Amino acid sequence: MPRPSDNLTVVHDAAGNLVWSDVLRGARPPMSVDDARRRLDELGLGEVGARSIPQLSGGEQMRLAFACAAVGDPRSSSQTSPRHRSTVRVDTCS
Repeated sequence: MPRPSDNLTVVHDAAGNLVWSDVLRGARPPMSVDDARRRLDELGLGEVGARSIPQLSGGEQMRLAFACAAVGDPRSSSQTSPRHRSTVRVDTCS
């Protein structure tokens, strides 16, 4: 069974994982670490921004993995392929 940490890198702290996901998504330029910390705060994960992945609980890792998948501009990775475009738009995450 997959674990949330399977989708995170231990090389980066929590905020760094958010930045790294933006890099992998192809964002030009990727979000800054300060922006990542603000996004984590918006998602209720502000207190984990500077912690390493092994220091996070399973639930925190799960929420961080979701944040990495959800935060960013989805158009940056799907603009080149109409097959992957979605008609669903998510503006906020509460």
